[in-house]
Amino acid sequence: MTNRKYNLVVKHLECHPGPQTIKAVMSQIPDSMWDTCTSKEIAAAANAINRAYHAGRASTGAEVLDSSPTEALVWIDALNKSVSVTA
Repeated sequence: MTNRKYNLVVKHLECHPGPQTIKAVMSQIPDSMWDTCTSKEIAAAANAINRAYHAGRASTGAEVLDSSPTEALVWIDALNKSVSVTA
């Protein structure tokens, strides 16, 4: 992988532009793709990984909105409301 190719892939990503998000998505790209695929093909694979991640999260029907070591605020789709949960 070259810096130029990596930067071209990042340019075509459709995910949150934060460095942790980019790192998480890019870590799922196999090393072999960097040698055999174009930057657009790698970006397409990375975007598919990101969409699959978000589809999986959405399918759970719940999302942690805020949390601390002893308490969490969770949105539950089926109830159409947030619920406070304590440990």
